[in-house]
Amino acid sequence: MVTTLAIAVAVPSQATAQSPTSPERGGSLGALAAPRLASLDGFDPGNIIDDGVFFNSATMTEAEIQRFLEVRVPACSSGYTCLKDWRDTSRTVSGDAMCDPYAGESNERASRIIYKVAQACGINPQVILATLQKEQRLVTHTWPSDWRYEIAMGQGCPDTAACDTRYYGFFNQVYGAAWQFKRYANPPGTSRYFTWYAPGKTWNIRFNPDASCGSSPVFVSNQATADLYYYTPYQPNAAALAAGTGEGDGCSAYGNRNFYHFFTEWFGTTRGSGVVLARTANDPAVYLLSDSRRWHIADGDDLASLSSVYGRVYTVSEGFLRGYAAAGKTGPVLRDAATGEMAYFQEGQRHRLASCGLVALWGGDCGAPVTVSADLFRKASAGAEMTAYYRVPGTTQWGRLDSPTAVTPLWNEAAARSVNGDPHAPLYAAYLSRGVLAAKNKSALMFAPAQVVKAANSDKVYLTLDQSTLVWVKSWRDLAEYNRNASTMAVVSEADLFGRYRENGEVRPMLRCDGTTYFPGSGVLHAVSDVARVGLPVMDAGTPTCAQFLRGANMGAAPLIKVAGRETVAAVEGGTRRGAVSWSALMTYMGGTSATIATVSAATFDSFSAGAPLADGEIVKGTSPVLSLVSGTTAIAIPSYSLARDAGLTMSFVTVPDTELRGLRVASAPLGQWISCQGTTYAVGSAGVTAVSPSAAQGFTVPELSRAACARFVVRQGVLPVVFVKSTVNDAVLVASGGVYRHVQSWKTLRDLANGDPTILDLSAATVSTLPLGQPLP
Repeated sequence: MVTTLAIAVAVPSQATAQSPTSPERGGSLGALAAPRLASLDGFDPGNIIDDGVFFNSATMTEAEIQRFLEVRVPACSSGYTCLKDWRDTSRTVSGDAMCDPYAGESNERASRIIYKVAQACGINPQVILATLQKEQRLVTHTWPSDWRYEIAMGQGCPDTAACDTRYYGFFNQVYGAAWQFKRYANPPGTSRYFTWYAPGKTWNIRFNPDASCGSSPVFVSNQATADLYYYTPYQPNAAALAAGTGEGDGCSAYGNRNFYHFFTEWFGTTRGSGVVLARTANDPAVYLLSDSRRWHIADGDDLASLSSVYGRVYTVSEGFLRGYAAAGKTGPVLRDAATGEMAYFQEGQRHRLASCGLVALWGGDCGAPVTVSADLFRKASAGAEMTAYYRVPGTTQWGRLDSPTAVTPLWNEAAARSVNGDPHAPLYAAYLSRGVLAAKNKSALMFAPAQVVKAANSDKVYLTLDQSTLVWVKSWRDLAEYNRNASTMAVVSEADLFGRYRENGEVRPMLRCDGTTYFPGSGVLHAVSDVARVGLPVMDAGTPTCAQFLRGANMGAAPLIKVAGRETVAAVEGGTRRGAVSWSALMTYMGGTSATIATVSAATFDSFSAGAPLADGEIVKGTSPVLSLVSGTTAIAIPSYSLARDAGLTMSFVTVPDTELRGLRVASAPLGQWISCQGTTYAVGSAGVTAVSPSAAQGFTVPELSRAACARFVVRQGVLPVVFVKSTVNDAVLVASGGVYRHVQSWKTLRDLANGDPTILDLSAATVSTLPLGQPLP
């Protein structure tokens, strides 16, 4: 239960020490026993206090409440405890649909209880103070008895019965009354119990508990006023209002009049500070109110923008609204009366409009601005500055304001950032009302470059290049390395798709912009210098398209690729992939420089047919036991371990899948006794190779090996003018001559051929057995 009548109270100036008197039950019938101190001309029975004031819990801090009480009663009568010094033990309340949780404390000050209850329940602490005064004169009483604190707010004290002891106690009274004020509004999650006095309707409200005193119709314009009538269901009659703060006649009731008096006497006004957006119950038109003027907000999206700053729309009386002069229409563009700054109000912030050009684009007028008070202008915190770009409420679409009457629709934020010149830079855009947008002239829809698009009536998918070209996407795999897929696809009407764009070609695996060709890997572009060597088709675009992607390190002549989770690294050459059989082979391919490797999808990697592996200088084998030395892309079979030892070859090898090995060209002959490295001819023998004069190798086939293949051999010192060899198992010396090996049968002949003591290379018996023999020399 709640109180319906308030006890007779005295105004602050009459709250002096005097003999205690018994309280008069039904205090809203009791007049203020004092001369008239404040005018009641502003009292409106249909709007006693604005919602924005009644439910504003931020009007006073705990310290300000305490100071307020101390000012009202600087000194308390001896033997009594005034409200400024009163303490109570509050209890912990878990919270519900009406109030947030309240943490109880022992020996809690009255000012702290008032503040914490106000915060928990969302009630203006000034309302609590005015009610404490209206009900029990506690704010100004200098000799209050303890029973006044027991029923401090009149909570649980009906007019026709004794107070309910369950609600006794200062904390119970303050918390209970605030909880009840919120319950009257039937918040979500509660039953719709309180339907009489509901705002927006006219009710017959009595002047007195005695029905014979009559009633009159009152249009209750807001919830706060309804709350006061639920709490004290009587309005002051003409006699009560004419008496000011004095006594009326036998049918007068004073509770709501007294509440209004105390609130305005102490806190200035029950009007305006909480109401910025208002309408009447009979007219859906909503107005922005400031400094005695009102502007009509005709657009729903504009109203949402202003509501994000100024809160709910309040239902007010027609008389209250007429107190503001009609000043035309407004949207979210407002001007600060103090500084002249103009801003767009949205999402709880104000966004400065730096020029009259921007003001005009956003529907304002520097010549006839909607000027509001500085307090109202500064109610919103400063946000990002406005641009010519807008967002469309309820969608992901953006646009650009080209003039006050024309716009360019943009598919999304990426399109806007690209048009603005930097696809990676943040760009602020406010929401533009859908109604305002509908009235503007629109150019053809624009997408960001590299946007996946399709017409709603077609299965054909495209990728946009720059602001005018569409390239056909034959397979989603074609887009993998551009980091695009179906999830990013824009589906639009055929008219929107082809309003600005024309089809020209298909997606290619490489992209050229401004003369530089790039290989894309996972959305990162890597420049390559030898397009012909790569052997992949290229599509041409402009800077806007390439700017959509991150730039990676240059790759040099050809790209290196790998798949996440796989070890193989491959070079792309001639449209094939050349897998590196080892890290050293990869470094050889890169010429010893650092390797930039692009990560690609497995589908992309596997789409390239296997070419010759990167194995230059490596000894490789497949499933067969044959070992081969790789020179460039040629595999040269090593005929035996004996020859390998004779040549000083290091025989560590790597196993390569046969599918990869098949990419290597097979040399027509196996490795033999002669090789050529960078133009120098070498003979095999004595566990290495020795340089020889050009004449020494005449008549023999000498294969030219790559630098990496040559590095596998042990190079012996010196240059041999003539090549002599012998088996490690006998002393027969052979001389290489004219493509054959001839047995030298005498020491004299040997020295004559060598022009002195000869240098003889040792070969294994197995290798000697393979040598082509000629006629012996005597």
